[in-house]
Order: sequence, then C-alpha cells, then structure tokens
Amino acid sequence: MNSDHQSNFWNWLLFKRKEKVRSDNQEELITYINLSGSNFEERLVQTEQEVMVQRKDETGAWLTEYRTKKVIPVKQEVLSGYFNQAKQNIVIFFCWTGNGGFLTYTIIGRKHGKIVTMESNEFVYKGDIYFENGRLIEKNANRYSEWIVKNGRFKLIPYKVPEIPGALRIEYYIYPDERIKIDKTHFTAPVGSLVQAIRTDRNPLPEKGYIYPTDQSDDMVEYLHDRTESFRILKKGKIEMKIIPDDWGKGVPVTIEAI
Repeated sequence: MNSDHQSNFWNWLLFKRKEKVRSDNQEELITYINLSGSNFEERLVQTEQEVMVQRKDETGAWLTEYRTKKVIPVKQEVLSGYFNQAKQNIVIFFCWTGNGGFLTYTIIGRKHGKIVTMESNEFVYKGDIYFENGRLIEKNANRYSEWIVKNGRFKLIPYKVPEIPGALRIEYYIYPDERIKIDKTHFTAPVGSLVQAIRTDRNPLPEKGYIYPTDQSDDMVEYLHDRTESFRILKKGKIEMKIIPDDWGKGVPVTIEAI
C-alpha cells in the first residue's frame, strides 16, 4: 500500500516498527498496532496460515485476543487509522494476488470490548484500500466506493474522487448496454495541465471503461497516482484518447489540444 495518501497520524506512528521473530517451526511477522489507545501494547502477528492480534497482560506476556485464517496464505500488508464512521481505530490486513490485479482484505476493530472482523472483501479487481481524512475508501478498477456504518453494519456507497484544483476534469458514464455518455469530446489545455478522467456510473463490468491514450499520444502524458485518476500533459500537440467499454467498436474518441 502506498503511503502518500495515508494521512492519519497513526499510520506513521504505529507502523514504523516491524520485526520478524522465529518460532519453533516458522517465521512470524509482527506489526505493532493500536486498537485500544496504548502504543506498543498490541501487535498483529502473521504466520504462514494465520493472522493473530495479541496484547500485553500485566506481566508483560502476550495474550492472543483474535485469530483468523488467511483467505490467501501469503504475507499480508497492514494499514491502520482512525475511521470516523466507526468512531475508533481500525486495522486492515490485505494482499494482492494475480500479478497484483486482485485485492483481498479484512477490517478488524473492537465491538463490546472484543476484537472482531468488521468486514472483508475478496478479489477486488485492480483494487486498493486507503484512508482519506478519516474516511475509508475502496478502489475497484476505475471506480471508487466509501465504507460507511449504517445501523451498526458496514456498507459500501459510491465515492466521488475529489477534484484537483485547476485540473481539466473529463467525466463519462457507461450504460449497461455500453453506450457512453460524455458532454464534450474535444478540449484545449496548456502543457503542464493536470487532467482527471473520471468514470461516474456504477453499472456492471468495472474492469471495462478505461480511457486510453493512443500509442502516438502515450509519450505526451505522465500518469500520476491512480487514486486521483489523473495525468499531466508534457508536450504540445494533439493527445488522442478513447473511452473503451467491453465492445471496442462502441468506443468514443476524446482529444486534447495541448498548447
């Protein structure tokens, strides 16, 4: 998980300490976490097959409060932060599989004093999970959702990628029959401009509907962090792109005249 959007203080403080220890038959990876407000009194321990959360008792010994089998038996990344909707710190452990194309994650926190699994999701295509100012965001290909808590249950709702001030924002909508709605297909912008290309619908086929520069235009742009769905214009000329649904024949060309 990239750290540039992990704005919560806990993400810096609590995960600068990681260590490996060897048990009798396997190596364990330890990450210090904070679910209760005490630094370095809780830790997440990974074995090959399990994830455990332990806390120190009065004697300094580590007691296991939570354990679960890994959905996928690989090393898990760990993310922590204060989640506004739940009004508490939470911990997320996650991994990518399929050459990094699919995200699987589990969210844990405290309920009635006990550590529990609050929510999980598996095989999210081109997925990501991150905090944004106390909000918890899931990325699924080129669409975004926000975790909220409603009637005590976690729920995903649509999330609109924040506008970059001064950026050229191109929004498009793909209908279930693969028709594309876009208000304008030709733009003019100076070199150095940022461009955001945002898909706004929630219809099926999240893996489709990307906006692709042509091979001739690819070296005219620099792709920025995909959480902003943006790129920077590097050169003068005509940048030719195409919004492609599942059927390439229904694609819509978009051009930017870089001046």
